[in-house]
Amino acid sequence: MSGNVIDDSVYEWILGIRNPVLTEIFRVITHLGDWKTILVLGLVWAGFMTFWGEKKKAISLVLIYVVAIGVNEILKAMIGRGRPPIEEALVLASRNSFPSGHAVFSVFFFGRLIDYWEEKVKSKYKVVLKILGAGLIMGIIFSRLYLGVHWLSDVVGGAMLGLIWFWMSKKVAETD
Repeated sequence: MSGNVIDDSVYEWILGIRNPVLTEIFRVITHLGDWKTILVLGLVWAGFMTFWGEKKKAISLVLIYVVAIGVNEILKAMIGRGRPPIEEALVLASRNSFPSGHAVFSVFFFGRLIDYWEEKVKSKYKVVLKILGAGLIMGIIFSRLYLGVHWLSDVVGGAMLGLIWFWMSKKVAETD
């Protein structure tokens, strides 16, 4: 086990709630937080931003995202934390466990996407946008726990790092 009482307790609880329907749902949801999926979505979004005359914002979004990928990989290598037991994992995951890249990238990317569109939609839809976005982010993060490839502290740490990248990219975008 992880050696952390909270991580181990959450891990054991999740093993107890697994069922075939949830497993298939979370296998789909987890792909939305994959760095490659988010990179493609980000490039598409950056293309639209460029088309709409927001080239500096588009470039800063992509550059910050690429740096975030690199920093995340360096942190994983430096920290070297192992994943939960492979025999309970429902999907394959490579490299080390901390921080969760899915948590980092989903909080950063989908947080920025929500923030960007919040400025563009009518006020009556802003709450719906935030709820859907937060639900997506939380679903991606929980999927990593459910699928048995991260400890709770991995996804909490990843989400915190994602918030830092979100804040930094927001500050850069505001300077444009």
